[in-house]
Amino acid sequence: MNRTGVIYQCELNPNNPKAVPLCTASPFRYEPCKKYFAESDYGELWVVLQKLDVSVDFDFTRYFEIYEFSTETKEWTRVRSLRGKALFLNSQSRCVAVLAGETGTGGFIKDDSIYFIDGSSRSGPLNLSVFEWESKQTKKLHQSRFCNLMFWITPADVLQR
Repeated sequence: MNRTGVIYQCELNPNNPKAVPLCTASPFRYEPCKKYFAESDYGELWVVLQKLDVSVDFDFTRYFEIYEFSTETKEWTRVRSLRGKALFLNSQSRCVAVLAGETGTGGFIKDDSIYFIDGSSRSGPLNLSVFEWESKQTKKLHQSRFCNLMFWITPADVLQR
């Protein structure tokens, strides 16, 4: 995805590799926010927009929006419900969605929530936070002044079948 929200599909032909636009118009193309790719539980592409309060001293999350791309219609629609999923976002690695009630979660993962790393390592501590989709509230789970890289380990990473 480029700065204006155009998403490209890479065709890796050894003789003629190219990037082909998958869609040209996205509803979030001019949004000043962090963007993450994730996959819905039924295989569609999601773009998660992390809306920020930005200042000289810190960047902290205000709220999230999610858009889903339909491969059939080539159009974007806004996601209104996470349908019992918990979404884990990370700018350094993959983003994953898990069913909050899966075996092994121990009740610690809240459904309809987005888990993310907030703040800016260049200007202060990083927060491990959760955004509750229905209430639109953000709660800080943990703060660290000593780490400049954090990542999530999900039940899928630990519970290999």
